[in-house]
Amino acid sequence: MKVCYKLYLSYILISLLGGAAAYVGVKATQDIQRGFNQVANETIPVQNELNSLRSAVGSVVIYTNEIIFVEHEYLKKHKSVADYLSIKKRKNELDKKVDEWNSDKDNYRIALNKYEKLVLEYFPEEKEYLRELKTSSHQVIKTSENLLDLVKKGGSDSSIILIQINLEKANEKFNDIIQKALNHEYDELKDRKDLLYSTISGYRQGIYLIALLAFVLAMAIAFLISRSLLKDIENLKTGALRLGKGDLGTQIEPSMSNKELGILAIAFNQMAENLQHSTAHIALQAKALDNVADAIEITDDDARYLYVNKAFETITGYAQQEVLGKTPAALLRSGSHSPEFYQKMFEIVSRGEIWQGSLVSRHKNGTLYDQEVTLSPILNGAGVLTHVVAVKRDITERKRIEATLREAERRWRILLEGVSLIVIGLDLEGKVEYANPFFLELSGYAQEEVMGQDWFANFLPRHQQQQVKHRFLDVLSQSFQPHYENPILTKSGEERVIAWSNTVLHNPQGEIIGTMSIGEDITEQKSMARMKDEFLSIVSHELRTPLTSIHGALDLLSSGLMDAQSDKGRRVIEIAAESVDRLVLLVNDILDLERLESGKMRLSKQPCNTADLLQKSADTMKVMAKRAGMTLAVSPQSIELCADPERIIQVLTNLLSNAIKFAPSNSTIWLSIEVLETVEKEAQRKSGSNTHHSCDPFCECQVIFKVQDQGRGIPGDKLDSIFERFKQVDASDSRKKEGRVWD
Repeated sequence: MKVCYKLYLSYILISLLGGAAAYVGVKATQDIQRGFNQVANETIPVQNELNSLRSAVGSVVIYTNEIIFVEHEYLKKHKSVADYLSIKKRKNELDKKVDEWNSDKDNYRIALNKYEKLVLEYFPEEKEYLRELKTSSHQVIKTSENLLDLVKKGGSDSSIILIQINLEKANEKFNDIIQKALNHEYDELKDRKDLLYSTISGYRQGIYLIALLAFVLAMAIAFLISRSLLKDIENLKTGALRLGKGDLGTQIEPSMSNKELGILAIAFNQMAENLQHSTAHIALQAKALDNVADAIEITDDDARYLYVNKAFETITGYAQQEVLGKTPAALLRSGSHSPEFYQKMFEIVSRGEIWQGSLVSRHKNGTLYDQEVTLSPILNGAGVLTHVVAVKRDITERKRIEATLREAERRWRILLEGVSLIVIGLDLEGKVEYANPFFLELSGYAQEEVMGQDWFANFLPRHQQQQVKHRFLDVLSQSFQPHYENPILTKSGEERVIAWSNTVLHNPQGEIIGTMSIGEDITEQKSMARMKDEFLSIVSHELRTPLTSIHGALDLLSSGLMDAQSDKGRRVIEIAAESVDRLVLLVNDILDLERLESGKMRLSKQPCNTADLLQKSADTMKVMAKRAGMTLAVSPQSIELCADPERIIQVLTNLLSNAIKFAPSNSTIWLSIEVLETVEKEAQRKSGSNTHHSCDPFCECQVIFKVQDQGRGIPGDKLDSIFERFKQVDASDSRKKEGRVWD
């Protein structure tokens, strides 16, 4: 049976007992009823409506002041985010009270109407009170509405305060009037109560007896009901204690006799299950935090550890039991940071702001490690710091890798800036992102003149720009052979031929971001190759001429068309011999050139006479000079020296050959010698001890052989280059002169 049913039964029994007693005092009951009805229908309702009226008006005033306070606090500048949130929250709450203010205003109107109806029906003598209450209460409501409108419109503080004072005065006046009305009603009620008490005084003893019997009956019923409830309540108590000790699997058998307690037991069991699920969820979150690779720490407002996860134990070397209740300063500080550093960190967190940065901490074993730290503050409703959640990541290895990469970059930069090759980096648009010093030195540009400039438009000849740009696009698309040659322009306008090797650059995500090209200046090699081809062409022509002469002479002699013993035959044989000598000389020049290049040329030094060397050189070239219509003028001087006579004659004949080729017809070529005296010879000459031109082979005697012609000369800026291999001055670079001395 439900407890409520049992209570209902007890009420019926008590009512029956009271009915038996009521028979004796039925007349008194009727009198009491009449008196009670008069009080209930007249005096008490008036008091109730007056109290309701006062309560409604008072609530209107209270809510008005609270709304003004919150509006004022909400609009002014707040000191912190937490203050703002607190006021904002209260503002939301009091927005609801504005609705209650409107409700109380409606209640005021209802109470006023009821009071007016009661006065007009039962108490006409109180019309004066009614009129004054209507006037004063309307004044309070009107003043409240005006005040709220002024606050919402942002009125001045002085205006608000003035109306608040008027509101308080109106409320005081209203309370005075309503108190007078209540006092009148209290007097009226007292008179009627006295009348009622005098009517029932004769029956008091009977009522006491009935009350006593009802009390005894109620106690008996309560005892019986309590016995049926105690067992179920004890079960609930036991289950609650077990649940409080952590036994989340506690369940209570629902009561079959008491439906309400059965429902309570079911609710208890549901609560235990929900708590079990919540605890499992919290355990899951804790497990998830333990599986995070970063260290998670939770500390209180004194920086004492409340929780650390497994990663913290791995990174720091401390077990959870070792750190709980202790501070990071006592365990992990390495001494690498100043106290001001930690003070600034604490100030930022205390303001409710997140701090991020790097720290050097000390491992349990004493080693230092780097970590990346994020400190997130937790504030209470008053904006006071209560806890700090720290997320820390060990970045020691990352910093080591970064240092390694920086060192590698430094070494590569040193290599790129020190290598005697051009290094150019271009972005996807072909603009220069890097140029090494060798390129700047070669081109004559400064760093600021190159960086960010379009490579194709500024550093390539116009006729090459589109072709090279297409190659650049091929490099980016990786459908290319990464090696090609093209000319570049220096600042002075000179073209230099560069052989490039190109590489595509990628960012860490694998996306193409540009190219890096390494180039070698092959301008001289190209020029050398061209001159080598020209040299070979000249040599082949020079070889072909004597070979043709030899071949023709031998054909004439072998065919019998010419007698070898005749003058013409001997002349043909002489021409053939000269051609053979010329051919041998050319071959020896080529061989000597190769020997000089490989360092295998050997000089056979021996005493020789300069006059003999000049004469032999002139005799060798006399036929060639005569054929060209030129005269060889020899000015011999007899000087003994130590040299390789064959090599000197070879050089002199080459110089004479060049003079014959490039000098005009009917001109003269002079061959002479000049002696440069040493310090020893100069001293002998001044003392008169030796006046003849003789040279001890073992003395430091210098002799200059001179070949002078009347042909075109060699420009001054080409004098240093004519001794390079396969070098020949172009005719366009020559200029005619009256003569030229070849040393």
